[in-house]
Parts: sequence; structure tokens; C-alpha cells
Amino acid sequence: MIGLVLTALLALAAPPAESLTAELERALAGAGEPGVDLACEAEGRDLARDGAGVGAALERLVACHAAAGRLDDARRWAERLLVASPSSAAATLVALGRRSLDLGRLELAAWAFESEPRARRVPAEQLERLWQAAEIRLGLGQLDLVAADLDAIDRGSAHDPGAAAEWFWRRREWIGAVDRRLLGALWGVARGSGYYPPDPYDLQLAHARAYLRRHAKAGGLARRAITESTIGKILWDNSCSEWWSGLCVKLQWRMPRATSCGRGYITLSRKRTEPPIPRERRPIRAWCTPRTPLLEQAGRDPAGAREAIRHFDRALRLARGVSLAAEDPLRPEFEAALAIAELRTLDAAVEDYLGRELPEDLRLAPDRWLHRSSAPEDRQELRRQMAQVEVDVRRRYPAFLAERAAEADALEARLLAFADRAGGGRFARDAWWRAGILAAAHARSICRVTPVGGFFNEDAARLHADDLDARRGPLLAEAQAYFERCTRDGLARSELDGVFFACDSYLKELDHPLPHNIAEVFGAPEYTASRPLTIAVLTTDPEDLSPATLPLAQLP
Repeated sequence: MIGLVLTALLALAAPPAESLTAELERALAGAGEPGVDLACEAEGRDLARDGAGVGAALERLVACHAAAGRLDDARRWAERLLVASPSSAAATLVALGRRSLDLGRLELAAWAFESEPRARRVPAEQLERLWQAAEIRLGLGQLDLVAADLDAIDRGSAHDPGAAAEWFWRRREWIGAVDRRLLGALWGVARGSGYYPPDPYDLQLAHARAYLRRHAKAGGLARRAITESTIGKILWDNSCSEWWSGLCVKLQWRMPRATSCGRGYITLSRKRTEPPIPRERRPIRAWCTPRTPLLEQAGRDPAGAREAIRHFDRALRLARGVSLAAEDPLRPEFEAALAIAELRTLDAAVEDYLGRELPEDLRLAPDRWLHRSSAPEDRQELRRQMAQVEVDVRRRYPAFLAERAAEADALEARLLAFADRAGGGRFARDAWWRAGILAAAHARSICRVTPVGGFFNEDAARLHADDLDARRGPLLAEAQAYFERCTRDGLARSELDGVFFACDSYLKELDHPLPHNIAEVFGAPEYTASRPLTIAVLTTDPEDLSPATLPLAQLP
């Protein structure tokens, strides 16, 4: 009974069709430029007279003007619609925004998507339109409106923490695709020195740290592991002042004094002494310098490196609890982030190996001149040196060689296992390049050990050089095999990146026969290109000559 009474009261209170028409006419009059399109206005009035209401009439006006390409008029009617009937304006604004995109009116499209009425829980389709509006505003440089759109996305997705984390994650797409000055101003990242925009690393670091601060728990372990790896990579790279293909080292090629260690450069020491030592008493040195790169640490910030390693370790721990399907769009990025974390952790061990100090006080023979001296202090020094030779020859020198070889073999095994898991490609080439570097550095390290005082005679020096030559030969062959495997993989995949060229340059410096020709790979033939040597020019009318006697002027 009460429901019937309320229905009757509402029916009495409903305005007649004429009042709706009058309201529409007032809206038409207030919109400015009445009578712009009589057909559209007539359709609106007809709908109002039929009792459809002002909302339906204004929706028809917006659609009519948008279809005719009069987007400014459509926007004015849309603004009236938002005042008169905001609850029914959503579909009309979406249609207006899409029509504006079709006609290239990006700012109007962004306004339409932003003006769409929103509930407390915004559906994903509407959030996607807000994201599109934010991208348009960012492209136009309207940072205040971009911030407002992003805040609206955060509020609209606040009921679902996982969705909120995913929307925040998508902001990474802007790095590299948007002017870095705009992103720096939007994210509070300072510009570079002078005119230069902010560094991309700074933008990535700002986004990654903000993501961990706001969405570390709700975003899932996979995204958190990727973010930790990203932060670690940036800190790792920033902690080095000069790096070569990922390693914080300086590379120097030095010409060898001899091509063979076994019959190397045997010379007398030219070091000046007071009083001068006669020639027959000078130390005999054995120089053995294979043609391998000299890698020296370029100087890494220890604090930054330790912090980077902590992020890498955290990423690897988080990855143990992640299981992504093969079709998951996040899987390639997740696998790449884990590969970077594992490879940079290996780089720390490789750099430590390359920066290890070689023994400088190793003595394999006493000084030559001490044997011919009868002074008591010289005889005492001779006995001291003989005792040191006994210790170094029996313990220190073999221990150094064994320790150096064991450490290099362990690192190479870890790198090869990493390359096998990668299955080829960029990360496998990184591992092969580092394995080759280790083998070459191992060969060079054992050849760079110069005993204090030299050797007693040339035969002893040559025996020492022969031993080094026997040790370094297999190491250099192993390095060449790694570098060749790296170049072959790059050619097979047509991925000629920096690591490929690093391996290729090593093969050239090691005088290894290359399996390819770089000029041919890049389509610039070096040996097969045709080159005109002479140009034949006809100097007489050919009708007066036989083909066998055509005079030709040879021009260079």
C-alpha cells in the first residue's frame, strides 16, 4: 500500500514533456551559438518532446556533433550533459574520446576520458582509459594533469592492492619512450649537468625504489625480484668509473718481447747499482709475455658494490618462490633479471680474481754475485737467500700455481654452468667471454711472476721459461675456444652486440684464424667487391670499324 502511494506521488511530481523541452531549449540557448546544426538540435528536441528527458537529448546532441566532426560543439554539449545528467554521461564521453582519437584531437580525448564519472571502485576498462589520458597529457607536457590522472588511478584501484601494484609497475614503460626531462620533473629526479636531461639510470632507480616502498608485498614475488635486480644492476654499474663489457677493468694490449716462452727473452739486468755490478755477476732474467690482454681493476666503490650485491642476493632468494607459466608476459623479463643478478654476482668473483696481487718477493735462486763474495755479511745473506729459495721452490711457488689454477677452474665451471642454463644468446655469450678472459688472465698471471734476483745461469732461466710455456699454451687454447664459441653464437643468431665484438677482437689479437669476416657480415664485401680498374671509351664511330679493331682509350 505504501509503495502504491509513493508511486502515485512521484507520478504527480514528474514534470510534463513541455517542461523538459523548455529545459532543453534553455540548454541550447546557454551553450552558445544556437542553431549551429539544425538537424542535431531538432533530434534533441524531438527526444525531449517524446519524454526521453534532457539527458537522452543531450547525449544525442553530443553524438550527432561528434559524428559530423564538430568536436568543439560536442564538448560543449558534453559539459552540459555532465551537469544535467552525470550518471548517464559515461558512455557518451567514452564515445566522444574515441572519436577524438580517430580525428587526432588528443587533448580533447584526454578530457573526455578524465571527465568520465567514477565510482569508488573503478573498473579496469575505465582505469585503462585514464592511463591513456595520462600518456596523452605526458606527451603534451601537462605534468599537473598527468599527476592528477595517476592519483585517480591509484584511488580507483586502491580496493585491489594487486591491481594497484600492476598499474604502478606500468610506469616503467615511460622510461625510454618519453622525454627524460618530463619524467624527471614528474618523479622528482634532478636533471643532469647543464642542459642534459636526467640519466635513465636515475629514472629507473627512482621508479624501482618507489615501487618497493609502496607495493613490495602486494605486487608479487616476481615483480619484486625484478625490481631488486634492477636496483642492484644500477648500483653495480654506478660503482665503477670505467668498465669493459660489464667488468670494471681497464684493458691494455701489450706487444710481447718474444713469441715463445720456452726460448724467451733472456737478458741481464740493467738496474744501476752502487757500486756497479760487473756483467758476469748481474741477475739473469727470463721474460715471458704472451700476447694476452692486461686487465687491471678500474676502481670500484666498495660501498656501492656491497649494496648492489645485497640486492642481487635478495632477488635470487625471492626467485626461489616464483613459478611463472610459459605464456606469462612477465616471464621473459623475470628470467633476464635473474640472469643479470647471477651474472653480476659472478662478476664480483671474476674481478676479485683479476685484481689479486701476484707475489713480488718470490725467489727461485740466490743472487749471482753472492757466490763470489767472501765478505761475512755476504755469506750470511747467501745463507738467508738459500733458505728462502728452499721455501719458495718447494712450497710457495707450487702453492701459488695450484691456488691460481683451482680458483680459475672453479670460476670457469660456474660460468659454463650459467651459460648452459642460458642455452645460448646474450647471457651465454657474456659467460663465454668471461670464461675466456679468466683463461687468458690465468696464462698471463703465471707468466708475469718475476722471481727476485733472477736466475743463476741462462740454462736455469730457460728451464723456467719452458715450464711457463707448457702451462700457458693450453690456457690460451682454452681462451680461444671460448671466444670462438661466443662469436659463432652471435653470428648464428644475428646478434652482433658489444660482447660479440669483444670476443671477435680477442680472437684477432690472439692471431687466431677467424671463422668469419666482419666486413662480409655487415654487407660490405672486402674481398669479393668488384672494383673498376679501367674504363673503356669509344673514340671512333663504331659503324666504320670492325668489332675486332675498336680503338679504346684507357682512362684511369
